[in-house]
Amino acid sequence: MDKINNIKEVEYLVNDLNQQDLLRPFSKNILEFTTSLSSKFLSQEISTTYPELTVLGFWLRKSNIQKIKLDFEKKIVKKNLVPRGLVFQIPPSNVNSIFIYSWILSLLAGNKNIVRVSYKKSEQMNLICNILEEILIDKKWIEIKKRNKFITYEYEDEINNYLSINCDTKVVWGGDRTVDKMRTFKQKPHATEINFPDKISISIINYDEYMKLKDDQKLKLIEK
Repeated sequence: MDKINNIKEVEYLVNDLNQQDLLRPFSKNILEFTTSLSSKFLSQEISTTYPELTVLGFWLRKSNIQKIKLDFEKKIVKKNLVPRGLVFQIPPSNVNSIFIYSWILSLLAGNKNIVRVSYKKSEQMNLICNILEEILIDKKWIEIKKRNKFITYEYEDEINNYLSINCDTKVVWGGDRTVDKMRTFKQKPHATEINFPDKISISIINYDEYMKLKDDQKLKLIEK
């Protein structure tokens, strides 16, 4: 995890990433990496304390990633797809594990990534960052490490603007205000963005029909 203190450090980081070639989507090295990362999150000590990281570990399992790969391959029949390029990701600060899901999906597609992790780190976030640092120290994953940078900095317009204008895709979580703010920064003419603004969940229940159900049927409905 790199703590960014000034714009010069960001420029150096981006220049370093620009020198790296893109990876092939779902390459063998990427698939082996996700399996290794899965094992880390499924360790007994972590799964007991943080069940949500166990869910993440299961999502990263080889069988699930293979399903994602097969679904991807079905969609690219008779198509020649290439990675977008450099992806700048701003995950939410209130759900610690989300940035791993977002990053892995971009990694599987062969992209290079800069992931901005909140400087207000919780105990769980520190654990996730430590796991990433531990696994990426292994020379086996050097090709992945060179193409993926995790940074932390306070929200600074100069840094956000530089990263925005130098990325090919921007992934922004955090609600309407964050999305609106990030849209004020310049970006390349061909750049794309994937935004996750505020969401509201609504459930509508027919009370009369619900009350006709037996207790076990009510429970099954609630579970769904």
